[in-house]
Amino acid sequence: MTHCEAALIDGYGPYSTDPQTRWDLWYIRDSPGDGVMRHGGLVLRGKALWYYSRLN
Repeated sequence: MTHCEAALIDGYGPYSTDPQTRWDLWYIRDSPGDGVMRHGGLVLRGKALWYYSRLN
């Protein structure tokens, strides 16, 4: 889970004015896929599953 996903579950979000919050990996480029910006957690979990499937 990314910082952003955890914060949304905890009741605050990326638009918080709190300077201590972190939104890294909120969106990342799906590369080498189609290069479109997507939710970071979805991209990372998709890549992890892809690599995991290659090991088995």
